[in-house]
Amino acid sequence: MTEIYCLDRGGETLPEEAAALLPPWRREIYDRLKNEKVRQESLWTGLLFAYAVERRGVPAGEAAALLPAGKPVLRDRRELHFSLSHSGRFILCAVGDAPVGADVQQMRDVRESMARRFCPGERTWLESLPPEERKAAFFRLWTRKEAWVKAVSDERMLSLSEQDVLDPPAGMFFRDYDLPEGYAAAACCLGEDLPALTPVAPGDLRSGIV
Repeated sequence: MTEIYCLDRGGETLPEEAAALLPPWRREIYDRLKNEKVRQESLWTGLLFAYAVERRGVPAGEAAALLPAGKPVLRDRRELHFSLSHSGRFILCAVGDAPVGADVQQMRDVRESMARRFCPGERTWLESLPPEERKAAFFRLWTRKEAWVKAVSDERMLSLSEQDVLDPPAGMFFRDYDLPEGYAAAACCLGEDLPALTPVAPGDLRSGIV
């Protein structure tokens, strides 16, 4: 069973004391950051991760390790797969029993040349659309591809051109998620279909914060 948690933190900020509630491996990441905006994103992301895994009955303090491709895993809970993503006001955390990846992106202006990283069929589909629809379509593809990379990159980091996400093979599932205008989100899972987003309110993560 896979769950995709979505936090809309709006413009809320957390106090420095909230970092004490982060799992150790997320605290290490947080402590290395200097930019305050990025620190807040990391803080919210770490708390959402703790919330998600604890709802699966797994202590958030479990030690983590990095696979060769840079993907984080729980060292002694390899059977629990997870993926994190944040952009702007939104944060996603996917947890499940099968390899899973999630990605959210705040849409921005992009160069058309970036589409060269897509597969031929994806580029053909994108170019077939009216110009006013291409930005949203680009980010639909981009979030799907980032989610796929997160789901499957174990021994090496795969490139975006290695999988057509509009025509996935049997056993690979994608789902696009509706967020407010200006955002795109998607998830990829190997072996099982994907659920709707489970919303999480900022107040759900504030328990125990001084």
